[in-house]
Amino acid sequence: FSIVAWLIIIIACINFINLSIARATKRLKEIGVRKILGAGRGNLFVQFITEYLLISLFVLFVVLVIIEILFPYYQFIISEKLESINLFGISNVILILGIIFLVGIIAGGYPAFYLSTVKPVNSLKGELLFKGNRVRTRNVLLILQLAISVGLIICTIIISEQLNFINSKDLGFNKNNLMTIRLFNEDAQKSLSAFRNRIESIPGVISITASSDIPSNGFTQNGYFPQGFHSPVMIHALDVDSDFLTTYQIQIKSGRNFDSRLPSDSTAYLINESLAKQLGWTDPIGKIIERDGLHKVIGVVKDFNYSSLYSDIQPLLITEQPFRGLFDYITIKINPASPKNTIEEVAMTWKDINPSSPFEYSFLDDDINQLYSSEQNIREIFFTFSLLAIILALLGLFSLSSLTAEQKTKEIGIRKVLGDTAAGVTFRILKEYIILVIVADIFGCLAAFYFINKWLNNFAFHVKLGAGVFLLSILLTISIGIGVVIFNALKAANSNPVEALRYE
Repeated sequence: FSIVAWLIIIIACINFINLSIARATKRLKEIGVRKILGAGRGNLFVQFITEYLLISLFVLFVVLVIIEILFPYYQFIISEKLESINLFGISNVILILGIIFLVGIIAGGYPAFYLSTVKPVNSLKGELLFKGNRVRTRNVLLILQLAISVGLIICTIIISEQLNFINSKDLGFNKNNLMTIRLFNEDAQKSLSAFRNRIESIPGVISITASSDIPSNGFTQNGYFPQGFHSPVMIHALDVDSDFLTTYQIQIKSGRNFDSRLPSDSTAYLINESLAKQLGWTDPIGKIIERDGLHKVIGVVKDFNYSSLYSDIQPLLITEQPFRGLFDYITIKINPASPKNTIEEVAMTWKDINPSSPFEYSFLDDDINQLYSSEQNIREIFFTFSLLAIILALLGLFSLSSLTAEQKTKEIGIRKVLGDTAAGVTFRILKEYIILVIVADIFGCLAAFYFINKWLNNFAFHVKLGAGVFLLSILLTISIGIGVVIFNALKAANSNPVEALRYE
């Protein structure tokens, strides 16, 4: 967020630099008179830089008001309760004044230096020529701010696509309508059987299961000795009852599920595809895994994402032997037609059986979505900042294209007298800026590809970077840029040639 904020400041500084130089034609005679009266370059530089610093200080007061207004909205976006900042503390005052001074120097330094070097003769004639290095500098600054805007647009789109991918990805189980209850103490764990028998009769309850954990942020790991291995293998483990696979709709690839009617299944194991692959077992059914006894593998379940999408699916085994014979979670699949009534009945049953234990529940899909809350916040912030960056960049493009049209007023008048059309004049002005927009798009796409690719690499499962997003962003910025420039170009091209030739 700090990097994005500084990018916004850079765009604003670039706008300030370009517009300060662009509007300097209004002060050329003042500069010429001051130089004739004895003002040196140093005096003029100090004058202009002082003006820009005063403007920055004035902006500071506006910003303080905006912060007070937008602070609650910002907290809402990032879903965090932030402490109120004492902006008038000594350290913060020094920091803020330092930023203001830095921004004032960066934004005002180049215009102040440039204006102080204008020759008195050119100043009195009202001539401020943009040629050579000065034009290139102006164009480079415009390209930089447009490139930043394009980069932020692309990042915002891809972050949104990744979040949509996360929300729609098949996790290998059905996360919808699963109500989970944490069994916080031993009394609640021991009363699980009675609680289960009671809520099975509630009409809105479809199925119930107990487990040592729920598939959201990963399971614990232990050392095991699979058949054929002489050293321990670290494997994630989950303890469940025989209804777990049915409630979560986890598919069995081969073999079978636990059968509560078979006493031997109490010591049996299920494994996932990743574990079978890691162990090199093409036919795992009947294989033995040793830990506190011998355990036969009776089934292989299809891989499911029991951890966040930041990590790959790790090897997993599933047992029916919870620690001390007690489970930590109960999961209830409820009918989505009447969830409120079902929750109320479950809560009443809980209070009746466990009056001393708190009834705290959540829905699994909410728990999983919470894993990516920071990404949700990033999307909101990037969208807001991208919109701000686009507005600032287009403001700069609009102002510079307006200045170009204004500076070429006489040229436009002469061309029209010699037979040039409004379309021809418009195209000449448009061509100059459309090239800059295309160059900015290229640099913006390259930068966005680098940074967003690094961000996506944090996820083991993520969207693929295709050309579509980049082409869409390029077409969007080119279209808007063309519209902005054409507006100013047509205004100049449709002006009366007689008035244009009289222009001073």
